[in-house]
Amino acid sequence: DNLNAAAPADFDRVYLSQQEAAYSEALALMQGYADRGDAADLKAAAAKTAPKVKAHLDRLKALRAGSATMRALSQRWRGSFWRSRHRRNQTHHGLDD
Repeated sequence: DNLNAAAPADFDRVYLSQQEAAYSEALALMQGYADRGDAADLKAAAAKTAPKVKAHLDRLKALRAGSATMRALSQRWRGSFWRSRHRRNQTHHGLDD
């Protein structure tokens, strides 16, 4: 299982990726049955459920995009934090040029 094998740093990314795949598949099944199903009650249930699955998929995609953005910002912040701290230490210890 990819999720069990994921490194702690990759867990969220792997989990969200798996969830996106599952929701995409569920949405395709719901939409397909709503359009071409042969049991009227199930067709109606699929048609009613598809928009909810789509909404969850959209939120998941936004979460993944936000997660990637937050990771990038976090990495950028950590880099600038340590660079500024390094400069401050050099100045404090008389090591600047």
